[in-house]
Amino acid sequence: MNKIPIGKSDFKTLRDEQMFFVDKSLLIKEFIDTDADIILLSRPGIFGKTFNLSMLRYFFEMRINPDGSPDESLNYLFTDLLIWKEASDYLNLQGDFPVIWLTFKDISYNTFVDSLRKISKIIQYEFNRHRYLLNGNISETEKNQFNEILNGTNDPQLLEIAIRLLIELLERNFKRKVMVFIDDIDTPIYTGFVFNYHDKIRAFIQNFLGNSFKDNPNIYKVLMTCTLNVFRENSFSSFLNFNAYSLTDPDFNTFFGYTETEMTGILNQYMLQEKSAELKKWYSGINFGGNTVYNIWSMNNYMASIQTEPCAFWSIDIYDELLKHLIITSSILVKQGVFDILSGGSTEQSVSADFSLPDLGKTDESFWSFMVHYGYLRATFVKQDHNKSIFKIEFPNIEVENLFVGTIKKWLDETVGEDRILFMIKAIKSCGVIERTPSYFEVGKTPDTLDSVEQLFYEFINAISTFYKFKDSETGNIVQVLYIAILLYIKNTNRVLRAHKTDYGDSIIYIVPKYWNGVKDDVPEGELAALNQSVIDYMEGKKHGPKAYIIGCRLPVYRNETLNNACTLIHHRLNESPYIDPITKLNISNIVNIAAGVSRYRIDVFGSNYGKSIMQQLFSHTDEKGNISKRSRH
Repeated sequence: MNKIPIGKSDFKTLRDEQMFFVDKSLLIKEFIDTDADIILLSRPGIFGKTFNLSMLRYFFEMRINPDGSPDESLNYLFTDLLIWKEASDYLNLQGDFPVIWLTFKDISYNTFVDSLRKISKIIQYEFNRHRYLLNGNISETEKNQFNEILNGTNDPQLLEIAIRLLIELLERNFKRKVMVFIDDIDTPIYTGFVFNYHDKIRAFIQNFLGNSFKDNPNIYKVLMTCTLNVFRENSFSSFLNFNAYSLTDPDFNTFFGYTETEMTGILNQYMLQEKSAELKKWYSGINFGGNTVYNIWSMNNYMASIQTEPCAFWSIDIYDELLKHLIITSSILVKQGVFDILSGGSTEQSVSADFSLPDLGKTDESFWSFMVHYGYLRATFVKQDHNKSIFKIEFPNIEVENLFVGTIKKWLDETVGEDRILFMIKAIKSCGVIERTPSYFEVGKTPDTLDSVEQLFYEFINAISTFYKFKDSETGNIVQVLYIAILLYIKNTNRVLRAHKTDYGDSIIYIVPKYWNGVKDDVPEGELAALNQSVIDYMEGKKHGPKAYIIGCRLPVYRNETLNNACTLIHHRLNESPYIDPITKLNISNIVNIAAGVSRYRIDVFGSNYGKSIMQQLFSHTDEKGNISKRSRH
C-alpha cells in the first residue's frame, strides 16, 4: 500500500514518491470550463485546497529552467489519471502556460510589519523562479524593480505592483497569457483581524489584487482559494470582477474532501471496511453544495497512525480565541442556537457566502456564516426566505463536536474553574436530602445543602459577570452560560433541556436522566455505565424513581421588584404548568426545584422538593412572622 502523506500537499512530491492520493484531476476540466477569468473558491481548511491548486499548477505550467531553457515535461504526472483518460480534449493545454504560484497559508504573524515581510519573501521566491526574465525584453526601470524585489524589498507600494510586473514580463517573453494561482488569499486579512491590524493588511491586499488583475489583458485565468470570502465588500468588488464559489454552491462540490464513493475505495484498499460506520460519524458530515464529504487531514492521519479507535486530529490553533470571543459576544438568539446544537439538536439560520470581517460578531448571520465556512458546523439548505438562504445548522461529526466543546470547556475552566463547576453541579444534584449536612464552606465536606448551591451560583455568576462585563439588563445571558456549563459537564449522564425564556421572561433549565423518556427504555449496548444512577435504581426495582431538576432564574424586571421578590415569584411558578410540564410528561414525580433571583453582583436562591421548602427542611430560617428568611450574596 502507498505511504500516507502527512503534512505534504505538493502534487508533484506525492506523485514522484508514489504516495497515497485520491484522483481529483477532473478539477482541471471544470476549472477551464468555468466562464470566469478570475475564480475565488472558498473551502474550510484540511480539505485539500493546497494540493488541488498545486495539481493545477503542474498541469498548466510551462516548465522553464533558471537560465530560460525548457525543462522536462510533467505530463508523466497525469498520464494514468482521469483527466488523461476521460478529457483528452484538454491535454493540449498541459504545459502550455506561464504560471505564477503564491501561497499565503502560513501568514499568521501578530504585526502588520511581520506579515508584510513574509509576503515580500513569498513574492521574492516567485520572482527568483522567473529570474531568467532579466535576460529577456525588459526595460531598465523594470529591471531595477525586479532586482529590488529579488533583494527582498519591504516597500508596500512596490510589492503591490509586483505581480502585475511579473505577469507583463511573462506574457512579453512567451507571447502567451498567464495563469495565476494564489492559495489562502484571505489568511493575511483574517490574521490581521485577529491581531488588530485588519485595516492595514486589508488595504494592502486590496491594492495588491487590484493592481495585479484589474483590466489586465495578459491574464488567461486566475484561481484563488480562501476559507472566508471577505472580498465582496464594495471596496473589493468595485475593482475586482470575479466569480466566487462557496461551500454551499454545487460547483466544484466533489473536488475537495473525500466523497462517499472515494471513501468506499479507500476503506477497501486499507482493509478498514468494518470501521466504515464509525469513521463516518467521526470525520464525515461537511456539506459541499449538496455533497457530503470527509475531511482529508483527519482521515489521512487516522490511516497513517493505524489507530484502533478514531480520535481527534484537527485543531483550531489561532482561531481558538476568536471562536470563544464570538460565542461570548454573540446575541442571545445566537447563544440559544449554539445551545440547541450542543444539546445534540440543530438550528435553522441564514448563512451568507460572503461577509465583512469587521461585521463578524455584530450580526447573527455573520456568526453562523463564519462557523459554517470554517467547517465547525454543517449547513443543509432548507428554504429561500425572501432574499436570504436558510440552512439547517448542526455539528457535522464527533471530531468537530469534541473540538468545539473542548474550546468552550477550556474557556469555562479558565474563567470559572472546572472544580467549581463540578462542585456546583454536585450541590444542585444533592438538593432534596432531608437531613442537614455540613455546608460547602467546611473544607473536605460534600456540597449537600442549598446554602452551597447559593454560594456556588454566586461564585459562578460573579466570575462570568466579571469576564463579560454585562450590564444588569443583560444578566439573562449569564443564565445561558450557566446552562452551557451544566450541559457540557454532565451530558454523558443527563440530558439538559433547553434553557428557554417564558412569557414572563424567566429562564428555565431542566436536567433529566439521559435515557429516560417516560418508560423503561432499552439502553443502547455498552451505555449502561453512562446512565443516571436514579434510572439504574428504578430499573432495578429500588424505591425511588428517576429524579429531575428544574432550575428557574429570574432577573428583577418590574419597578420596585426586589431580588427576593423575583426569587419567590419564580419559585412558586416552578410547580405550575407550563413550567413543570416538560418533566411531568416524562412521568417523573421526583422533582427538585431550585429558584434563583439573579442580578449582576447578587443572587438569591431557594428550592423545594415535593412542594416543601428545602430551606425550611434544612435550616428553618424564618422571621417573626414565620416567613422564610433569605440572605443575598453581595
